[in-house]
Amino acid sequence: TVCTPFDQPPGTVLRDAHGVPHIFASSLDDLSFTNGYVEAQDRLFEMEVLRRAGKGALSEVLGASLLEMDTTIRRDLYTAAERQAQFDALPAADQETLSRFADGVTLYICQARLDSSKLPAEYAALGFLPDDWTALDTVAAADFLIGVFGAFGGDEVHDAAFFFDVKSRLGRARAKRVFNDHFPLFDPQSPVTIPQLEKTFDDPLRHSTRPFSSRQLRVLEQYLPSLNAAAGLSSAEAQARATTEDLLGVRAARHHLASNAILVSGALTDTGNPILLGGPQVGYAIPSFFFEVGLHAPGIDAEGVTPPAGPGMVIGRTRNFAYTITSGISDQVDTYLEVLNPANAKQYLFNGAYEDMSCRTETFTVREPPPPAGSGGAPMTVQREFCRTRHGPVFFRDNRVAFSHAYAHRNLELLSAANWLRMAQATNLSQFKTLVDGESMSFNYHYADNAGTIAYFHAGIRPLRPNRSDPRVPLIGTGAQEWQGFLPKDQMPGIVNPAQGWLTNWNNNPIRGW
Repeated sequence: TVCTPFDQPPGTVLRDAHGVPHIFASSLDDLSFTNGYVEAQDRLFEMEVLRRAGKGALSEVLGASLLEMDTTIRRDLYTAAERQAQFDALPAADQETLSRFADGVTLYICQARLDSSKLPAEYAALGFLPDDWTALDTVAAADFLIGVFGAFGGDEVHDAAFFFDVKSRLGRARAKRVFNDHFPLFDPQSPVTIPQLEKTFDDPLRHSTRPFSSRQLRVLEQYLPSLNAAAGLSSAEAQARATTEDLLGVRAARHHLASNAILVSGALTDTGNPILLGGPQVGYAIPSFFFEVGLHAPGIDAEGVTPPAGPGMVIGRTRNFAYTITSGISDQVDTYLEVLNPANAKQYLFNGAYEDMSCRTETFTVREPPPPAGSGGAPMTVQREFCRTRHGPVFFRDNRVAFSHAYAHRNLELLSAANWLRMAQATNLSQFKTLVDGESMSFNYHYADNAGTIAYFHAGIRPLRPNRSDPRVPLIGTGAQEWQGFLPKDQMPGIVNPAQGWLTNWNNNPIRGW
């Protein structure tokens, strides 16, 4: 990229007394370019970390302590070609938005290379310079972040191992009671957001579920040593990931943090205006996780926050309404036990025949940063093999079985994130709800508008599990326990202007019966 120190983004940037940038532009393209430039100006190294996290390339600049995190990311997320395919699947307007944002970031990076005072100090400490920003860098960061805050489930090997451990100590009957206490399928005492007197939900899962399915438990017990080993690996990875997410300044609700929201209808206020309180609890970090910004151009007039590394607004106030989100915590990830071919551990049994796993080898360059940040040792190259079944990425494999994760939202993360590009451009509740319906990740959306209306929607993709199965433990991947589709979007929980006049959410269940 060629630039001069005098090149400027096309929009006008005014900073308020708190340093928050308010961007004014004559077009959405110019707004996106300037948004990228300003984000880089304020948060470049944070953006660097997030794009590397999404690509599994943190150890390339931060050292070997991040290699396991990188390994997990490359195994469970996407290759460069898959990120390109996600980008290509976006509408042309969204592709242009991400490309113009990348151009703005790259202009700032180019100028920072000419004037090192514009570079965050971390680059000098770690001994490298930033590469140009591309739209695929935003894709990588989005895939990573939306998975942290919007993807839940996948702990079935740990939970099943817990059951068998308790069973060995207390016997089967008492183990079932203990397990139900720890992992209830349906908790009638759980607080809900949608008032029970107004709406309840007849969950298809309730009709398909068979608690402690003998079909599953019999097979799992047959491979109990493998299950226990997978549970140990899964727990270690979860702890390592939590530690790394602390380092990155992102902590999800599954790590004992939880966002909250309160909505009060204008019918209950003296002014007739509704009240929306949003408490997105994403952890404490310097810099903070969210980037605060004002976006003003034809078609958008809003102020709010967004995660760095991309454009748009995930929480904000427009001319017509305000909105906030909380993590939905609905289970969208299942674990499958794959029975392997004794003669070939890269083949698994499905519908009576062995299928090949899709395997690839990834190369990691691991570099220790220079002193005092690190030892400054010579870079080393590490290779890891990753495999997938028809269900998803394999996270454990021995010579008998493998365990894989099935994601309801697989390859849909970017399309969900793209809705946030347009959410602040909506002009009414109907347009807002259409965007919510396009979400694949588990989030709660809370809305209040100038007319006094309040609304709540639980978004995501809910798998319809196989009949006579227990979703708390791994499904058997030999063909008889496949998902039966997904819950139709018009059946996802939501309510507009509840009779009681208020709604609250703290990552609790959306509705009775869910």
